[in-house]
Amino acid sequence: MAKESKPIWKRWWFWVLIIIIVIAFASCGGEDEDSTTDQKAGELSDNTTKDEETKEEVLSIGQPVTLKKFEYVVKGANETNEIKSDNEFIESKTTTGKFIVVDYTIKNLDSEARMVDSELFRIKSGDNEFKPMQDADIMMLLGDANLFLEEVNPQMSREGKIVFEVPADLATYDLQLSSGLGWSGGEYKTVKLK
Repeated sequence: MAKESKPIWKRWWFWVLIIIIVIAFASCGGEDEDSTTDQKAGELSDNTTKDEETKEEVLSIGQPVTLKKFEYVVKGANETNEIKSDNEFIESKTTTGKFIVVDYTIKNLDSEARMVDSELFRIKSGDNEFKPMQDADIMMLLGDANLFLEEVNPQMSREGKIVFEVPADLATYDLQLSSGLGWSGGEYKTVKLK
């Protein structure tokens, strides 16, 4: 006599799988409006304190900045609307806005190798935040000056350049530095560029 197989919805493991999927979707849902409102109210009361702290910590170009296990020195920032190529096979890169090219040095103060990438940097102007350009054209134009997911050994430094594309009329901006990538980050300091 052959054993009769049950349909899939009558098997116990099928229902366990469905419950796990439902719980996963439920936990990915949005926040309640009440908790968002409470959070915003708490943020408003702390805004003046945070703004004062942020303004006090704005550093200048050339000043060493230590963040956890990294030491940064922003050497300068230039504005241009074209990044020229020295290679006949790579075209120059242009923009309708402007590029901000930041020269910097970063030193690993940790006792083990640390990852360095352009994601450690942001341009801030008011409420706007600009990420660095990471397309292949920019990486090829910068060559060795582009530090893309590069490990830096303990007590070693690297010099690099990073490019941001911003609106042409952006008048004032700062460079925000991070203490690390992913979980090793979380602390930030600001360098006044313009």
